[in-house]
Amino acid sequence: MPETEKIVAEFDALLDAASDRMEAETAELRERNLRLESLLAEKTAIVKNLEDAWKVAQRRRRRIDAEIAQLLKAA
Repeated sequence: MPETEKIVAEFDALLDAASDRMEAETAELRERNLRLESLLAEKTAIVKNLEDAWKVAQRRRRRIDAEIAQLLKAA
């Protein structure tokens, strides 16, 4: 094999290896991205549930405060 063909073959092999590595890294990044999206969705749901629970707690507190005020007023 002439020297030029050898260099071209080595370069092609190097490009193939780099391409394979990039494909593997891309697949890993896609997997991480999916996991991040899943965690973000879970976090968003938790935040919404906490906000809803806080609103319910505030309404209950206001109702209890009003009932206490009513009872104290009657006493």
